[in-house]
Amino acid sequence: MDPQLIARCLNLQERFSRGELDHYALLGLDRTATMAMIHDAYEEWSQALSETELAMVPDPQDRRSLEDVRRRMDRAHSVLSDFEKRAAYERRGFREESEVEPEAEDPQEKAKDLFRKAKTLYSQKQFAPAILALEESLRLEPDRGDVLLLLGLCQYRNPSMKRDAEANLQKAAQLEPWNAEPLVALGNLFYSEKLLNRAESFFRRALELEPRHELALKRLHAIAPDEDNSLKSSLKTALKKGLPSLFDRKKH
Repeated sequence: MDPQLIARCLNLQERFSRGELDHYALLGLDRTATMAMIHDAYEEWSQALSETELAMVPDPQDRRSLEDVRRRMDRAHSVLSDFEKRAAYERRGFREESEVEPEAEDPQEKAKDLFRKAKTLYSQKQFAPAILALEESLRLEPDRGDVLLLLGLCQYRNPSMKRDAEANLQKAAQLEPWNAEPLVALGNLFYSEKLLNRAESFFRRALELEPRHELALKRLHAIAPDEDNSLKSSLKTALKKGLPSLFDRKKH
């Protein structure tokens, strides 16, 4: 084989490996080449790099390099001689599909998807997988009060995670000082542990934010049944009104 052709092919291989050549440039064509021009260029290269010619290359390393160039030529012809493949190749910016990096997923969108999944799991009482989804959501998007609240509610169901639940609910309350729900959840946590004084303080703080909060009123009435009738009246009003569910409440 002509040494100049070998040198030319080795140069093409090196440039293609560095991403300097697309399929058109590899065949020595511009991007407006017609189908006839593509076929003619390929036929010329196909003859120059036929198996007979490649077998005459003395250096084994050079021969392997030229075989690689031949495979690249075959691929270029396969793509450019097919209208649909050619159009898709051009839409990708003259790159093969394997060369196009997938778009990075938006961390915030992924965090929101995980939160939605966790809410579904929570409603199904699948607390362990919900906790995993919420922890990953917080890793992607930290300091989300609604996520911390739900995480605390899930952890509250696990006796060994009640300290974690308290910490996350406290943080949720700090992040969303307008929201009564983390305070009610903290009240419930201490109520379940028979720490009634601490539970009462959280229920009272929650009622300062949302005076007709049904659960807070019920719990506070259970803790202090002898309190004046205003508490009973508020409880009756709340029960009649029918408050929205936890995650449907609007931010103030």
